Amino acid sequence: MIFKGSGLVWDKENKKILCRFEDGEYNTDVKREQIILKELGFLHEEEEAKDPVDLSGMDAKDLKKINKDDIKEYLDEQKIEYESNANKDELIALIVGEQDGQE
Repeated sequence: MIFKGSGLVWDKENKKILCRFEDGEYNTDVKREQIILKELGFLHEEEEAKDPVDLSGMDAKDLKKINKDDIKEYLDEQKIEYESNANKDELIALIVGEQDGQE
């Protein structure tokens, strides 16, 4: 996703620079950065739309084959909270645990 702006954006939570606009733009695939920049009101251009990631019904073995960013995207879409420094196994446990809770 491409955002329009100038200068730097500070990440208050992590106490560091979130992004730096170059030539008036900042391009990111990182979901957390996209969410923060949208909440701050930066104009953005959607890149080609991806189909939503659907990991429901998958077991831990199958989830291990999925890219970590796709797992995070799924958790974000489902509004399941996770620690920003969570490893892949911890993220998978959140999905598997959510499925167990629905049965």
